[in-house]
Amino acid sequence: MNISLTKAIDNVSLCLFVIICFFLTRQFPFKEYSFIMNLGTFAFFVIQFKWVIENNNKYNVVLLLLYLLAIAFLIPYSIFMGNNLGLVFRFSFILLFLMLGFFIKPNEKYLSVFLFFNIFQALFLIGFHLILNYFFTIDTYNIVRFWFKEHGFGDVYTYNGYLYNIQLLGNALLPVSFFICLVIFKGFKRFLMASISLLGVLVAGNFAFFLGVFIFFVLFIFIKVKVEFINWILSFAFLFCISLAMFNPVLNYIETTLDKKSEESNPVRIDQAQVLLDDLKESNFTFLFGKGLGNTVDRKTKWRNYQDNVYFELQSLYFLNQLGVLPFLIFVSFNILLIIIFFSNPLVKATYISYLFYSSFNPYFLDTSHIIVVVVLISLNRYLKINKGISQNAINK
Repeated sequence: MNISLTKAIDNVSLCLFVIICFFLTRQFPFKEYSFIMNLGTFAFFVIQFKWVIENNNKYNVVLLLLYLLAIAFLIPYSIFMGNNLGLVFRFSFILLFLMLGFFIKPNEKYLSVFLFFNIFQALFLIGFHLILNYFFTIDTYNIVRFWFKEHGFGDVYTYNGYLYNIQLLGNALLPVSFFICLVIFKGFKRFLMASISLLGVLVAGNFAFFLGVFIFFVLFIFIKVKVEFINWILSFAFLFCISLAMFNPVLNYIETTLDKKSEESNPVRIDQAQVLLDDLKESNFTFLFGKGLGNTVDRKTKWRNYQDNVYFELQSLYFLNQLGVLPFLIFVSFNILLIIIFFSNPLVKATYISYLFYSSFNPYFLDTSHIIVVVVLISLNRYLKINKGISQNAINK
């Protein structure tokens, strides 16, 4: 490919990636303009497609073609099942772009753009939390909560009037930002950036985020143990001593939060799981091959009206409902194979697995957020391969 053309494609791709990340993290207050993000995502992969075909080995191209063939089968099947044509193509493009994300040309500038917007989102949450603490109490903040819920920007709530959970659209990738900060930065910059990201995760107050962070640290430790077992034992002992000092207040807050969650969020998740699985098990055929891409569940329960709903808190089950058991297993197998092929660095694998874990319990599994994570991690893997010392330092420190 001509050098000047390659440079132009790189620059346009970067501009499109900036647009995508901006609208992904700034859905508050630009939710109504999210279609720009979708158009940007489409354009990004159209521009990248020629590079994908020309610069991947024949085995990867064959793998991609097999995946495209599977999607080509799903489209007429979904239309035959009577699903909305627009939704059929919408979810087809999501599956397609998620796959293509593994094959695109890596660019370390994607990492900088991604971290910039997510660090900004974390700082926004921290600042918003301070404003809530200063100007509102547990008796007066409800006007803020109602405004955010009414406009569909998310939820803001507290159980004690001091610690607020600010669960806004745009928070989805804060944990991934935290993971990447730990991996690529060193010294004070690592401490500063990772601390801001982690504070953003804590303020977001999404329990699945905490589980994702926990999974990442467990995987990180397994990777680290291979390098310095004694140092890890000393670090663990130090952290354990600190944890003991904080145990009672932290435990009390966690118990309160879990009690409230069990009263509010968990019954909704259970209800959604029941609705989606009952719909999937309508017949043995639909159980195996799904209800088709873009399927909507025409059910109303005491918890929620699911008519025309395409976002669920258990979004992974919604895709199982659409694909069915056999295609879903094929899709999972494809992704495992892609992780093995393209994510050679163990820290990148740990980051992606942690994301998959926490996003499975949220509405941003297999959506634009997921696609962006793949694009960023492909670039991260390339960056760490070029700068091998950084990856080793991340493990050693």
